[in-house]
Amino acid sequence: MLKILLPKDLVDEIEQLRHSMMVLGLQKGLNDPETIKTSQELDKLINLTLRNGLEAS
Repeated sequence: MLKILLPKDLVDEIEQLRHSMMVLGLQKGLNDPETIKTSQELDKLINLTLRNGLEAS
Protein backbone atom coordinates (compact mmCIF):
# COMPACT_ATOMS: atom_id res chain seq x y z
CA MET A 1 0.00 0.00 0.00
CA LEU A 2 1.33 3.42 -0.95
CA LYS A 3 1.33 6.15 1.62
CA ILE A 4 1.02 9.86 0.86
CA LEU A 5 4.46 11.41 0.83
CA LEU A 6 5.77 14.91 0.33
CA PRO A 7 8.28 15.31 -2.53
CA LYS A 8 11.35 15.15 -0.24
CA ASP A 9 9.91 12.17 1.61
CA LEU A 10 9.19 10.46 -1.70
CA VAL A 11 12.79 10.86 -2.85
CA ASP A 12 14.04 9.55 0.51
CA GLU A 13 11.69 6.55 0.30
CA ILE A 14 12.87 5.79 -3.24
CA GLU A 15 16.51 5.91 -2.14
CA GLN A 16 15.81 3.68 0.85
CA LEU A 17 13.94 1.11 -1.25
CA ARG A 18 16.64 1.19 -3.93
CA HIS A 19 19.29 0.46 -1.33
CA SER A 20 17.19 -2.31 0.22
CA MET A 21 16.61 -3.88 -3.19
CA MET A 22 20.32 -3.89 -4.00
CA VAL A 23 21.19 -5.49 -0.66
CA LEU A 24 18.45 -8.10 -1.04
CA GLY A 25 19.55 -8.83 -4.60
CA LEU A 26 23.11 -9.43 -3.48
CA GLN A 27 22.14 -11.52 -0.45
CA LYS A 28 19.17 -13.50 -1.73
CA GLY A 29 19.40 -13.22 -5.49
CA LEU A 30 17.41 -11.29 -8.05
CA ASN A 31 14.68 -13.93 -8.33
CA ASP A 32 13.92 -14.06 -4.60
CA PRO A 33 10.28 -13.09 -3.84
CA GLU A 34 11.37 -10.43 -1.33
CA THR A 35 13.73 -8.82 -3.87
CA ILE A 36 10.98 -8.85 -6.50
CA LYS A 37 8.43 -7.35 -4.08
CA THR A 38 10.84 -4.56 -3.13
CA SER A 39 11.55 -3.90 -6.81
CA GLN A 40 7.83 -3.65 -7.53
CA GLU A 41 7.32 -1.21 -4.64
CA LEU A 42 10.21 0.85 -5.96
CA ASP A 43 8.67 0.84 -9.45
CA LYS A 44 5.37 2.14 -8.04
CA LEU A 45 7.09 5.03 -6.26
CA ILE A 46 9.18 5.95 -9.32
CA ASN A 47 6.09 5.84 -11.56
CA LEU A 48 4.17 7.98 -9.07
CA THR A 49 7.00 10.51 -9.02
CA LEU A 50 7.19 10.63 -12.82
CA ARG A 51 3.43 10.88 -13.21
CA ASN A 52 3.25 13.73 -10.70
CA GLY A 53 6.13 15.50 -12.39
CA LEU A 54 4.45 15.30 -15.79
CA GLU A 55 1.13 16.53 -14.38
CA ALA A 56 2.86 19.49 -12.74
CA SER A 57 4.46 20.54 -16.05
